[in-house]
Amino acid sequence: MKRLLPLLLLLAPLLAQNSTDYYFEGQAAANEDYTGDGVLLAGLTAGLFTGFIGWGIGYVMLSYTAIEVPYLGYRDLNEQGRLDYREGYRFTVLKKRSEKFNLGAAYGSAVLLVVYLVTR
Repeated sequence: MKRLLPLLLLLAPLLAQNSTDYYFEGQAAANEDYTGDGVLLAGLTAGLFTGFIGWGIGYVMLSYTAIEVPYLGYRDLNEQGRLDYREGYRFTVLKKRSEKFNLGAAYGSAVLLVVYLVTR
């Protein structure tokens, strides 16, 4: 019994942990919910009409917009689970939003540059 006690003390924290990682559940929910199509169009418009300057201004403005996390996804969780879920959801939406905006702004700026070079 004395030999098993140190082993049990080492394994107790591992056995007591919750097997659910709510951060990744929040990421999965954001991947399902958020498409980012509107942000792609906004990036395309910013790049097309204002070029690289609009791309930068739009990116800064986009970084400070609020991300709404649907309450139904985390309403039954404990406090730490709620925080993890919201963090995972927000991180994923922000990442997808930035990728889509940058893609649209790059295409818009490229079209603007080509039009400028052709008409020059």
